[in-house]
Amino acid sequence: GKSLDQTLHDALQLVPNPHDDPGILQLNRIRCGMEGVGVGAAVAAVMATEESLHLIAANSTAPHLDRTRLCEMGDEAFEPAYIAKREGLKALLRSLAAPKVVQGRPLDGPGLADLVQRVVEGLNERDIPTAGSLVEYFNKELVQGCKELVEAEKLPVEEGRLEQVHAAAAAAAAAKFERERFGSEVGALREVLESAIAREHSARRTANTYASSSVCERAEMECEEVLDREARQHLPSSGRFKTQYEKCGARFSRQCVGPALEHNKDRLAKAWARESARFERDYNDRLLSGLVLMSLVAILAFRFVVRVQLAETAGWVTFVFLQVYPRTFLGEASMYERSWWQLLVRVWEAIVFNP
Repeated sequence: GKSLDQTLHDALQLVPNPHDDPGILQLNRIRCGMEGVGVGAAVAAVMATEESLHLIAANSTAPHLDRTRLCEMGDEAFEPAYIAKREGLKALLRSLAAPKVVQGRPLDGPGLADLVQRVVEGLNERDIPTAGSLVEYFNKELVQGCKELVEAEKLPVEEGRLEQVHAAAAAAAAAKFERERFGSEVGALREVLESAIAREHSARRTANTYASSSVCERAEMECEEVLDREARQHLPSSGRFKTQYEKCGARFSRQCVGPALEHNKDRLAKAWARESARFERDYNDRLLSGLVLMSLVAILAFRFVVRVQLAETAGWVTFVFLQVYPRTFLGEASMYERSWWQLLVRVWEAIVFNP
């Protein structure tokens, strides 16, 4: 007892799904998609065509008063107006009866079934746009544009710079949203967009932190290797040790940027304090050992290679002094703080390090 339009409308109604059943949810999506692609419009067109046929039949004039002999009469016995309407009705019926051509093929029964099947498959695969998919694509495009603007800034960068780039990209996305938005639920769409942009910003901050940590740790390790290498030199030099650290510190300041700067800067400062204290502690002892070794070499050289009695005597005096004086030194200050030792250190630095 229902019309085709009413039957189709009832069939496309959403089914209640209080328990969030996946099958019912997918079925409701298909129904929304079929209604969105114009199935109802097609039915309305069929109903309009049927109504047009009824109107044409109702408005047609009687062909002749003698209705019992209509089949025996020729067209010359009929009214011209009737003949014109009859031919128009024939043309309309031929056009309606002719199979529709879709993608170069006539839309007969099997073709219509195949078309419906492909429409359903397209809806399942989300190849056919619906109102929800269009909104999702619109927001996704805005988020992608914002992401591209932010990713144009190479990492690592300072956090302040990262926030500036994010604010500019978010403002551009919001402006485009206000210009091109559509639909009635603008507030909900804006919240979805802002949430997606916030997620991208959080991911970008995490990537910046990781990149900053990698760069800063690499620069810090290079400086620690320099300090360790300088501390193990056979000919120690305090001036060269400090100069190499200053160069490495300048390179560290250029390379290390971002959130990890302060942490790695503190670690490098602690490494410098530790290595410099050890270097200064070993520096004078190593220099004293080197002078003792040089005095022994001088004794052997001037006794067996080039016999110079005075030079050999000076070597012996130096050797005895360096061996005895540190053990008999009774002053409160260290021997290394004496003026003659400081002069000796300056002479040594001038010999081994000339910047």
